[in-house]
Amino acid sequence: MNKKLHNDWKQEKGLFNNPVLYCEVEYSSDIQLNILELIWRFLDAKLEKNEELYFLEDWHNHDGHITTEKKITKRELEQMLLKPEKVLRNRELDVYDLVFNAKESFMLRWYCELELEDEIYCDFSLTLSDKNELVKLKEIIQKKYPNQGLKISSTKEYVDERYGG
Repeated sequence: MNKKLHNDWKQEKGLFNNPVLYCEVEYSSDIQLNILELIWRFLDAKLEKNEELYFLEDWHNHDGHITTEKKITKRELEQMLLKPEKVLRNRELDVYDLVFNAKESFMLRWYCELELEDEIYCDFSLTLSDKNELVKLKEIIQKKYPNQGLKISSTKEYVDERYGG
C-alpha cells in the first residue's frame, strides 16, 4: 500500500469503509485470468475514458512495506488484467498488484504464487463503493465459477486478516 491507503486502512475510512469481493478457495491461473477478464469488462463499463488510475505493488500481505503508486491509463489497466504475462509477473514474490482510482470508487488487488510442482495459486479482491454493483459482479462470476467460494465482507476486516507486517 501507499501511505494514504495504509492510513485509511488503519482508520477504516475511504476504500476501507466499503465492501470487498474475494474468493475463499485457491484456484488456478486459468481461472484467475478468466475472473480478471470478467472484472475488466465490469470496470471498463463503469470507468470514464480518462479515469485517474494508480498502480502499485502491494506488500501488505508480506511485510507491510509502504510503496509509491504510479499513474496508469485505462488501457494499461486493461493490459495488466488481460495479458497472462502481466497477471503472472509476480508469481515468485509475495506481492499483490493493486490498482485504485482517484475517486476511491474501486480498489482491485490480485496475486499469483508459484507453488511446489509448478502449480500456481491465485487470489483477488475487489473493493467497490457501491455494494449493489459488487453483488452484481459476484453473480456474474458465480455463473461461470459456482464453486469458488465468493464472499462479500468488510474491506477493513479482510485486509486486517491478511496483514503481514
